[in-house]
Amino acid sequence: MKRKISVFMAMVLLVFGVFIWQNPVRTEATSIPLNYWYSNSSRIGYRTNTAFRYYVSTEALYTQLSVSNLASYVANSTGWRDSLGTGYTRVYTTSSANLTVIGKSYGYLPDGTVGLTVYGGSTEVSTGDYNGETKSIERLSDDVTVIIGENINSTYGTSFYQNVMAHELTHALGYIGHYNTAVSGRNLMNTYAENYTGILPSTREVQHLTQVY
Repeated sequence: MKRKISVFMAMVLLVFGVFIWQNPVRTEATSIPLNYWYSNSSRIGYRTNTAFRYYVSTEALYTQLSVSNLASYVANSTGWRDSLGTGYTRVYTTSSANLTVIGKSYGYLPDGTVGLTVYGGSTEVSTGDYNGETKSIERLSDDVTVIIGENINSTYGTSFYQNVMAHELTHALGYIGHYNTAVSGRNLMNTYAENYTGILPSTREVQHLTQVY
């Protein structure tokens, strides 16, 4: 069974495996042209701070989702370091963190889901125009939670969960939705975790997200 990855913003509405927390707070938005759109969502976000201070905890039984392994997955997710200047510093209190990473036991997440990203909130600051289609450009709040859940297939190893973490941290940066086409052998933002090609985004995925930064 394929394991689906979703953006989780609270258990209010489920559409094609994507949970929506709430409609973004709207401001007097102006429209700007967009050169790329590689997502099945009409929304994209950005953070004013790409330096993450992350706190890790776990309730999972798998060694793959131990605190030490989860922390290493975050530290090794370097795919956006060059393009967005992302950095990850581990902290040991929740009050010091703007990124909370939680390992959960099997059954906590919806069936077929191994990773969810929970935004603390968002504000629509502009709309974008891509080939005549209107897109929502949103500023994300500083706090974000990434949940990694045990899979019914306990044979998945650390490389599998490393890829899941890299995928969810890309959602944390504002990549809303998924893109199921590999470019030069790379596809990080696929809907299904088995199809991830590693921790690095493709050139299209980079173009899509960095255009709003």
